[in-house]
Amino acid sequence: ANKGSKVTLCFISFKAKQCDYPHIENGALSWSNTYYSDVYFPKKEGQTISFRCKHGFLPENKKYWYRIRCTSLGWDPEPKCFSKCMFLLFSKKNNFIEGDNVSFRCDAGYRPENQATATCTKNDWSPTPSCSSLCKLYLITDQYTLDCGYSLCDSEIRLGFINGSTAICSDL
Repeated sequence: ANKGSKVTLCFISFKAKQCDYPHIENGALSWSNTYYSDVYFPKKEGQTISFRCKHGFLPENKKYWYRIRCTSLGWDPEPKCFSKCMFLLFSKKNNFIEGDNVSFRCDAGYRPENQATATCTKNDWSPTPSCSSLCKLYLITDQYTLDCGYSLCDSEIRLGFINGSTAICSDL
């Protein structure tokens, strides 16, 4: 009936995203993925691989191996190894990585040297969690002993009387 009409066919070709061998600072893929990288890579979208971090570093999940997936945007999550901070005796948790924060308390008779919080950085804790010993201070007069509480052992304390018999203790 329609002589001479044309039909145009269009073919759309999609090339699936491929992910190249990931070079991970302070980390590595399995031996086979590394040694045979020319065979195993690039990976197709949806495929997964696992990597581990070198000693002193941890992946985001804080475990030995971490699985990442090839997506249309690349590796997800981005393979990274974070500096590991040394474990803290006061914590039940012992895998801390860059960016983790901790709060701590000192035992009775001690107080934090800087502040009671610290952040894990590439160079370990900042500030370093530490406690200083406190010294018990007393003001002794002929008739009374006044408990002035605690102070850092190396700080100077002024003890004195004002208004006749009222005793005060104050830091210098």
